Amino acid sequence: MYYNRGTAHIYKAQYDLAIEDFNGAIAINALDADTYNNRGVAYSKKGEYDRAVLDFDMAISLDKEFAYAYKNRGTAYLATGKYDQAIDDFNWVTRLDPRLGMPYYDTAIAYEKSGRKKEAIRAYKKFIDTAPPQYETYINRAREKITELSK
Repeated sequence: MYYNRGTAHIYKAQYDLAIEDFNGAIAINALDADTYNNRGVAYSKKGEYDRAVLDFDMAISLDKEFAYAYKNRGTAYLATGKYDQAIDDFNWVTRLDPRLGMPYYDTAIAYEKSGRKKEAIRAYKKFIDTAPPQYETYINRAREKITELSK
């Protein structure tokens, strides 16, 4: 009950309520990686990235192959300028579940923000090669980024 309601609160941008519900779910079962991951998402949405990372760390410690937790932690690292950690996490996502979201695109952004143009171009190209057609907007952005970074 807490878990589902917490997820609904995230979709409604009611992050404090979501966190309360995930706290309740953790009180019932402190070993559920999904709950920590989702509470981390709520913290991220609030801009509380340090707290989010702690929850993503816990989710990963409970499930070493939890691709979503790696992706979410990478996104938190990216938002806080910790580009090397973000790249590491996005690379884990590409190993665990390369179809999850846009890990190659996210990796490219982290490389680009860290000033590593060649790696960014390589990651954008990999994204273009692996992205499904419904990501057309991002594919076009990746092509633009490759052109821009190649100058």
